[in-house]
Amino acid sequence: MIGYLLFMTNQLLLNEYFAYLQSLRNASEHTLAAYKKDLSDLGEYFDHQDFRKLTGRQLRHYVSQLSALRLRPSTVRRKISAFKSFFKFLKKRGVIHSNPAHHLTFPKLPRKLKDIPREKELKKLQDIVEQISQKGDFESVRNLVIVELLYCTGLRRQELIDLTVESIDFYSNTIRVRGKGNKERIVPVNDYLRQLLEKYLKMRQELDNCDHSALFLTKKGKKVSKTLVYIIVKSYLGAVSEVNQKSPHMLRHAFATHLLNRGADLMSIKELLGHSSLAATQVYTQNDLQKLKSVYNRFHPRST
Repeated sequence: MIGYLLFMTNQLLLNEYFAYLQSLRNASEHTLAAYKKDLSDLGEYFDHQDFRKLTGRQLRHYVSQLSALRLRPSTVRRKISAFKSFFKFLKKRGVIHSNPAHHLTFPKLPRKLKDIPREKELKKLQDIVEQISQKGDFESVRNLVIVELLYCTGLRRQELIDLTVESIDFYSNTIRVRGKGNKERIVPVNDYLRQLLEKYLKMRQELDNCDHSALFLTKKGKKVSKTLVYIIVKSYLGAVSEVNQKSPHMLRHAFATHLLNRGADLMSIKELLGHSSLAATQVYTQNDLQKLKSVYNRFHPRST
């Protein structure tokens, strides 16, 4: 009888809470269904103990059990959100004096890379380069150099825009880059990119208003803008790749991922990208891990 009364008490509290979510918070049907299941599971776990008497320690233990079950971090985060919201509601109504879910911490979500252009797709750009470098005008050659430089060096868009003619050292085949926090790093230039840069610089010298120190200029001699670089990259990637996001940052991701796939170590990639910590670079191992899993599932005798 006592168990039934506790169950009914909890059910009344839940009914009030969901009526509140639906009428005042205008929660979606999806959220309501998810929260109902999360709080129902919570009640079952504690054998329908009075929600008003649950402690923070009990909730923390329950959340740790959820993590032990290897639930996805996003699922655990949603459950914690449900608990925080529900007990906050009870406290606001004066049903409980303190929110036992207040100090629950959300698990970190793994960072995911979006789809990036594949190597064979970016290889097609070289065919376009050969055609345009022979008879292309200033803007066409500049645009191709911008796209190729982003992919060959992994520079951020703003880093590319801030390059000057003096940034390039053809003697050592390097580019001096000023990155975030005004930190400088040296990025190598391969022979392919060097030839493109030399051709572009010759055409750049022929501009009427070529007194600006910026490496990449408009036809009128002004420094290229963020918007222009984005439009250029989107146009050329659209011609060779089907990825949804066609942006300068996708070329930076492709630079790092393709290096990693070909055997480069993380520390080297970290230095090339100008990351302050290895943690920021480790996101690229996710794609590499997916590749390893694919190989494993295809060839290991126990995976079939």
